[in-house]
Amino acid sequence: MTSISDSTPEIVTEIYLSTELIMIPKEKIRIFALDAHTIGLSNNPPQIWIEKRLWEGEVTIFKDKEEQTIILPKEIVEFYRPKKIEIAGTIKKDNILLVVQ
Repeated sequence: MTSISDSTPEIVTEIYLSTELIMIPKEKIRIFALDAHTIGLSNNPPQIWIEKRLWEGEVTIFKDKEEQTIILPKEIVEFYRPKKIEIAGTIKKDNILLVVQ
């Protein structure tokens, strides 16, 4: 897995995705709380994400040439209280799975 957030004692509120690793084409993306340890990012999610989601919202992506920054919604931060977030994998380029620790 690739770490995309700093591992500190504080709660993670932003995630950073390298444009070399993943390129999100739009300025917004849907975010899904999928289970107690998994977040999904997609504008074209698999049907199972829609059926099984615990929560769904939309976030803005702040981009520069090297990095894309996503500020996590309050609901995600409060639910997961994440200390570290890593990329678990991507499905079809526009479906990104994140693991929360």
